[in-house]
Amino acid sequence: MHVHLVMKRVPLRDLALVDARAFLPVLEIVLLEPKEGPMLDTESAAAVRLLLKKGVLGAGAFETPDCKKTYETLKAKGVQFAGAPEERFYGTEAIMRDGVGNWFSVTQQKPH
Repeated sequence: MHVHLVMKRVPLRDLALVDARAFLPVLEIVLLEPKEGPMLDTESAAAVRLLLKKGVLGAGAFETPDCKKTYETLKAKGVQFAGAPEERFYGTEAIMRDGVGNWFSVTQQKPH
C-alpha cells in the first residue's frame, strides 16, 4: 500500500493568513515486506518477518474524525481489523493490520 496526500501551495503574500500546518511535509506511507537487501541480511530479514508474523513488531496510529465510519469504509475495502471499534478512555479505537503484520490504531479522540 502506498498513500500520497497532496501538499497545499500558497503564494508568499498570503503566508500570514495561512495556518503553518499547511507547509508540513506531505504524509507518505510506504509499507514494505522485510526482504534481504542493502538494509537487512538474510537472517535479519527472517527475524523481522517472524516478529511481524507474531504481531509484536510494527505499529502506528491514525486519527480520524469518525472512527466507526472509517472502520466501515476500510473494512468494505478488505482491510483486516482485530475487531469492531471500541470505546476507550481516550476515544473510540479500531485496530487494523496490514498485509505484512503491522498493526495500526484508527482513533477518534474524545472531545476535550
